[in-house]
Amino acid sequence: MKPLSHKIRARRRGYTLAELLVASVSASLLLVGMSSSLYIASISLDPGANSPRQKTKAAEVLTDIMIDLKLALSFRERTATAVTFTVPDRDGDRLPETIRYAWSGTAGDPLTYQYNGSSAVNVAENVQQLQFTALTRFMAAPVPPPTEGGANLLFVSGGSARYNFFTGSFTVAPTTSESARIRLFESWGYQTTIISAQESQDNITAQLNDHEVVYVSSDVPSTDLGTKLVEATIGVVNENPNYVDEFGFASDSSISFASALVLNASNHYIASGFADPAIVTFSASQSVISLSGTPASDLNGIGTWLTTFEAAPDDPIVSLDPNLKPISNFQSISIDELEEEPRLSSASLVTLNTGANTYTGATVAGRRVQLPWATGLDINRLSLDGRTLLQRSIAWAAGAGEQTTITKLLFVVTDREALTDQETQREELLKSWGYDLVLINDEDTPDNFAAAAASCDAAYVSTEVDSIDLAQQLASATLGIVSEHQEGIAVFGFGSGLLKTSDSETDITNASHYITQPFGDSRIQLFEFEQTLVHTAGSPSTGTTVLSQSPGNAYEQLAAIDVGGTLYSGRSSPGRRVKMPWGDSDFNFALLTDNGQTLLKRAITWAAGKENEAGSIETFRDDFESSTYSGNTGTRQWSTDWLEINESDGPGSGDEQIISDLGSTRLRVRDNDGGGEGVEREANLSEFTKATLTFDYRRVNLSKVDDYATIEVSADGGKSWTELGRLQGAANDLDYFSASYDISPYIATNTRIRFVTSRSMGSRESVNFDHVQITAE
Repeated sequence: MKPLSHKIRARRRGYTLAELLVASVSASLLLVGMSSSLYIASISLDPGANSPRQKTKAAEVLTDIMIDLKLALSFRERTATAVTFTVPDRDGDRLPETIRYAWSGTAGDPLTYQYNGSSAVNVAENVQQLQFTALTRFMAAPVPPPTEGGANLLFVSGGSARYNFFTGSFTVAPTTSESARIRLFESWGYQTTIISAQESQDNITAQLNDHEVVYVSSDVPSTDLGTKLVEATIGVVNENPNYVDEFGFASDSSISFASALVLNASNHYIASGFADPAIVTFSASQSVISLSGTPASDLNGIGTWLTTFEAAPDDPIVSLDPNLKPISNFQSISIDELEEEPRLSSASLVTLNTGANTYTGATVAGRRVQLPWATGLDINRLSLDGRTLLQRSIAWAAGAGEQTTITKLLFVVTDREALTDQETQREELLKSWGYDLVLINDEDTPDNFAAAAASCDAAYVSTEVDSIDLAQQLASATLGIVSEHQEGIAVFGFGSGLLKTSDSETDITNASHYITQPFGDSRIQLFEFEQTLVHTAGSPSTGTTVLSQSPGNAYEQLAAIDVGGTLYSGRSSPGRRVKMPWGDSDFNFALLTDNGQTLLKRAITWAAGKENEAGSIETFRDDFESSTYSGNTGTRQWSTDWLEINESDGPGSGDEQIISDLGSTRLRVRDNDGGGEGVEREANLSEFTKATLTFDYRRVNLSKVDDYATIEVSADGGKSWTELGRLQGAANDLDYFSASYDISPYIATNTRIRFVTSRSMGSRESVNFDHVQITAE
């Protein structure tokens, strides 16, 4: 299994003033070489001609070229004998014009001029010698600020400090390791202010007003900072083991060595986007910490090092990284136990939210993050996964990813000690959505039902329940109830009877309700194959809101009753109620489609009264772990496999392939026959309001700017496309780089992304991709 990665780096399109200045400088430098070459060529045009006339002709040509180059916006081609560039609009269509000057390289041939791809015309005859010389330099474009959380970071340094009596503050020189961290943060767009840990309380407090997040370096001595940040109302990210107790995470910590972190809070903003429970955080084992002693009562454990629990030799986490070495200091805890009930005293990456209780019982003034590594970490050892966790830790502390209160869900089952296969499938799905499940047997006592209901936000009654004697247990409960049991139609007041049909689809009839809002008034597929659908019959309640009906008739399938709505018995509903379209005893939960799952999730959210809270983060992802176009390593399934463009020979052959590159499997796109080829894939983003496309890429042997792969998006299933950017030459990357694009304007039920090559690429030229992900919120 390959390590996951999730990277957020904004990529800018178009040209800034700084880039235009570079273009102008390049143009001027081009002229230096060109004027000499043209002058030499001009005196050879006609040996019998008058030399001043030759010079005048050459000067006229140079003047024309100079005028064009001074207006250059961008260069697409720069070779010894040709230059292609764009200039501002000249014909009124508001689009830039493309100009090309070229010479064949053969003595006696002319210098030609092309305008917007029209036929070339000669501007200088009988050219004997010509060389375009391009002197270029690269300027780093300004990095945009983070899109989430704050952009102003206060970095608390343990470097050498000198007190200035005139200013009453310290001048600090960061350590080498701190400088590496600051460069990394600034590459993410953070505006970083460095302050000495020796500063007074007043000076540190004054700085907090101008920043959104504080980062405490591991190089800060244990006595320099003390409690100066304990009352900070902005977020604090701490990587210093000496301050675990000051910030209230736990009374102590322990040190070990590791490189893989097990994530056990995937619903948290920091850990979201990682599909598997473990990630490789370092390129080699590093000194890491785990909490010990007394943990904070409100501590949120995000991740635990692989050194802290036992694992069977065949456990997939053990084989996560072939470079992992056996570790002797395992504690007696299994992976299953860790995922089900994390031991917070051994957790490593942890958070405390604003208002949470510390291990001493004090209240936290702002968000706090304890990073899981110890003193001496080489920041360059962080893997892409590790950088992502660090980046999201800072963003969360600065205010990103306001978390929805986890829904506590009462799950009614036949036997909580021995779940059926169908109940297990439901349990796994509900847990993957971040719900805190409380299981209760359907035949439990009314008192136990009442006690459990009082502690939960909503209840879920599945078709697997053997006895639906819930009238006295849940019918009068004030919490929201989602029922997929056919007898729940009468018990929960939707109607006095039921009717069954068989289908795989349902017609949405009310798209204004939260549950069905993502789908509009459309017909959606609920199951992969036909299943028994259960409809309300008899005397339906007048308080029911019908959300979907069976195709072709008016049978009520999906329905909701709000608090106070009239039940068929005439009583008022004590809580929110939802009747799902399915409910027969033969229902196969495994056949539920993404649409069906979405309806179920939104039904629970609505029943719990949390439809107005921030939604969770979901991912559509492919890490190309095997030679297949159907990879799904995110929290959501793609709607289609990868589909080849202008090729149809699958992932194992042809230009578009899953290949091995730099020791791992990747997606390769190229075009060896001039047709423009690539791949595309679709995802249903309709229930989200924000979406970001990220991926890693490597350009291989691209020889010129005309060699490229475009990144494109479609909001109509591929009928029309918008180009987001290009990965172009000339380039031959030695490693993989990260890219990120906001695709929120293209959210739809059938959003598609695609990578398409230019027509000029050769057999050894390609753009390779990995860790392709859509993060949806």
